[in-house]
Amino acid sequence: MNDMGMTCEGCSFEKGETCSIGILENIKEESSVCNLVDGHYQFNRICPHRNNENLTEEQSFQKATLPISFIVLDDDLEKTKGILETITSATQGERAYNVCIVTLDNFKELKGLADKYLNYFVLRVFSDDRESHIRDAFLKVTNGYSMVIDSEEAFDISNINNLNLFVNKKMKRVGLITGSPYTVNNVIFKYLKGNKVVSYEEKLNALSEEQEVAKMVYTWEELNEVVNS
Repeated sequence: MNDMGMTCEGCSFEKGETCSIGILENIKEESSVCNLVDGHYQFNRICPHRNNENLTEEQSFQKATLPISFIVLDDDLEKTKGILETITSATQGERAYNVCIVTLDNFKELKGLADKYLNYFVLRVFSDDRESHIRDAFLKVTNGYSMVIDSEEAFDISNINNLNLFVNKKMKRVGLITGSPYTVNNVIFKYLKGNKVVSYEEKLNALSEEQEVAKMVYTWEELNEVVNS
């Protein structure tokens, strides 16, 4: 399996040459290499649902929940608080989600909310350079994905669920989602050194072409269309 990343062999969802949770067809579509070997599919796409634990479909999707960090760029204290309430309500304090608030003027007030909101921290900055704020925040977040939200922007909380479905059900590779919230794959972003020298988007497009893999840059409109199809 030198050119493969994973096999269905041994997975509790494998049923003959099919998948009981309907992921296999999407894997075939998203893998540049996918072969049937001794009755088991082998492919170069990572499947988050492969297990020998006899999980239910619901348990598997719960286990595969993407680690997502929200980077909130604070420009207005009350609006930032509103975004925090929205995120907390949607994620119910789950450990898969973290919030990094970047603030210039409201550090004390936001720091004082530590007992109210789970899994969040405040990053104090000393200039009004938005790009440097984002770069500083990315140094603090863990692997997974990051959604960058300006407190002045409208935030659609359904983006969280749709991103999970896009990656864990539709099996899409995601490096960047343009628009609001600007969303990146943290590992790839750090590996490609973000927007240094050349834009991150250009680097991703070049990487997709070089490795002959499906596109990794999407708009939210494209993502939502695929999820709802």
